[in-house]
Amino acid sequence: MIGKIIAAALMLAVLAFAAPASADGYRHGHRGGYGHHYSYKYYRHDGAAVFAGGLLLGALIGQLATPPRVVYAPPPQPVLGNCRTIYGTGYVNGRLAEYSGTGCYDANGFLYAMPGTERFLRYLD
Repeated sequence: MIGKIIAAALMLAVLAFAAPASADGYRHGHRGGYGHHYSYKYYRHDGAAVFAGGLLLGALIGQLATPPRVVYAPPPQPVLGNCRTIYGTGYVNGRLAEYSGTGCYDANGFLYAMPGTERFLRYLD
């Protein structure tokens, strides 16, 4: 968010300096020598400065209107240790069966069954 605020401030500063000026360096409404007001026809309008200001204003609006990018990181994997053989029962093909595998504990004491280590032992009838 701070980056957007800095970018907006810089764009507004550049936009302020890109305002059209007269040929002699004065802005509209200033009086010339001897108290006479300059005629409108003596002022030069710099179209490039107005165009650049419009581009900067459009970039500012686009910068403030876009949501911030979000980078999703995968959750950390638990560090496992103290592995041992575990046994369990479950249904295989509709029949109660016994299986074994490898289970490891994490730092909080939760037991995780390691995928790919399950072995069918026998049906329990």
